[in-house]
Amino acid sequence: MAQTVVIDRKKNSRMPYLRGILTRSLQNSGLEFKQAYGLASKLRSEISHLEEISTKELRNLMAQMLASQCDSSVHRRYMAKANGDQTVMVRAVDGHAVPFSRGLHRQLLESLGIPDHKARSITTRLHQQFQSAYMVEIDYRQLGHMTYQAIRESADSRLAQFFLIWSAFRFSERPLIVLIGGVPGCGKSTVSVELASRMQIIRTQSTDMLREVMRMMMPERLSPVLHTSSFNAWTALPESDTNSSDHYRAVASGYYAQAELLSVPCEAVVRRALRENISLILEGVHIQPKLLEKLPKNDTAIMVPMILAVPNPEDLRQRIQCRDGLVPQRRAERYLRHFEGIWHLQSLLLAEADQLGVPIISNNDRQSAVQGATRTIIEAIEPEFEVDVEAVFGPA
Repeated sequence: MAQTVVIDRKKNSRMPYLRGILTRSLQNSGLEFKQAYGLASKLRSEISHLEEISTKELRNLMAQMLASQCDSSVHRRYMAKANGDQTVMVRAVDGHAVPFSRGLHRQLLESLGIPDHKARSITTRLHQQFQSAYMVEIDYRQLGHMTYQAIRESADSRLAQFFLIWSAFRFSERPLIVLIGGVPGCGKSTVSVELASRMQIIRTQSTDMLREVMRMMMPERLSPVLHTSSFNAWTALPESDTNSSDHYRAVASGYYAQAELLSVPCEAVVRRALRENISLILEGVHIQPKLLEKLPKNDTAIMVPMILAVPNPEDLRQRIQCRDGLVPQRRAERYLRHFEGIWHLQSLLLAEADQLGVPIISNNDRQSAVQGATRTIIEAIEPEFEVDVEAVFGPA
């Protein structure tokens, strides 16, 4: 099926419809990533029969969706942006100017642990100040001071300190390597995607994908343990290793055998990120706490491991059953058939994390898990930077 072409008659341009661009625009209007992506996908389906559509027609269709399915404030923000609110450019550290994004600014505040309504209020207040002063450009230092003061007044001093720590890290251009482990169904991928969006980390990698590449390179007859799931990899071990009456030990043996194989590409991915000096989120069931011993050491990079967990077995079972269509039904059923192995594996990872001092993030709900992960990252960054507002942004 040919992709629908979007025509911008004012700019005399033509380009294919891209969900990513519309998703980001909807996020800037106040939607969470998941809902924004869902609406962008739905719109793509509705226009798939069209060869081309104008930007005006596209905006009108999305406006109708927002009016019927979302809060009225989201619809107003989307239409205001479409109708051309005064854009305020932020002069960044490198001297380039980028548009002030209310959505990204609010997401940053929320990721620091600031409640949604307070984050929205702070961002809205700053934007109104820009508009009432007819500002067309602001230096990042001035924006930083204004945001810091607004957080202190609307939230609390500790959250304001978090903002300074994160800003100091961003200005340093040091790479951040975030390692997120956890069993199937605990929410690793969901948390990683949102964490990457909020913290503007452009590179993410799943160990499941690395395993698929290795499976192509190593046939099952050469490495049978690689061609199983992590929670039942023990079934592919030599018979002498699977005769144990202790099922917990068998699950652990199989998992470690597979994780050992995956440690090689994991190390390669991290080395590549360090060589290119870019931040990375590496997530997957194969991110075990002991993997840290195998990864390259780097004085510049900040490496933050964590294990995501669902503490209640019934909650984990429910998450596997109801994963919003992200996992095919057959795979979900297979996970449930092997639930005992998955639960044993989580107990193994948590015990190891506790022993080695690796942070454990409880995923009782997505929002608190993302905030917990962000706070873990900021607390790991904090010892590396000064947190005085003038040290970060210069004199007011």
